[in-house]
Amino acid sequence: MLKSIFDTEVCAMRLLLIFLLAFGVSACSDSGGGGAGDTDGGGDDGPSELDPFVGLWNITGNWNGFTGDEAYMAIREPDSNNESAVLIYDFAGDNPDSGENCYLPEFDPGRLYVSADDRIFLDHNSFSDATVTLSADDQTLTIVFFDANDINGNGDSNEMLTSTVTRTTGLSEIDLQPLCS
Repeated sequence: MLKSIFDTEVCAMRLLLIFLLAFGVSACSDSGGGGAGDTDGGGDDGPSELDPFVGLWNITGNWNGFTGDEAYMAIREPDSNNESAVLIYDFAGDNPDSGENCYLPEFDPGRLYVSADDRIFLDHNSFSDATVTLSADDQTLTIVFFDANDINGNGDSNEMLTSTVTRTTGLSEIDLQPLCS
C-alpha cells in the first residue's frame, strides 16, 4: 500500500514537472502569442514609404561638377530602421575621370530616410542636405540639395541646386561591373 501511494506521488510530481517545463518553454517561444523578447515595434508594418525609391538611378551629368560624368546611384531596400543605403557608382573610364573602364564604388554609403514631417531626405556626401521627390510614374527622381561643393562653379556654395535623374531600365546594381580595385 505504501508503495502504491509513493508511485502516485512520483507520477503526480512528474506530471507537474512536465507541465511546468512545457509552460516555461512556450512562454519563451517566438511562435506568436507573445513571450520573452517581444517588443511593441516588432513585425512587418507593411510597405515602406521608401519602397518606390528603391532601384538604380542614372545620375550622369554634372552631379559632381564635371559635365558628362557617368554615374549611377543605387538606392537599396529599407532596413529595419526604415532607412535605405544609397551608393554612387562613378564610371572611371569617362572623360572627367580618364581612368580605367571600371566603376568606383563608394565605401561610405549615404542614407535615404523619412523625416518626422513625412518628407524624404537624402544624406549623402555628393548631395548635401537633400530632399527627394518622385514623379507620379516613379521614373524620375528630383533631388534638391545644398551646393556645399560648388559643383556649378559659380563661386556660391550656399545655394540650393536641383538635379533630376531617371530610373534605369534593364540595369541593376549588380550589373555595374567591373568594380575598380
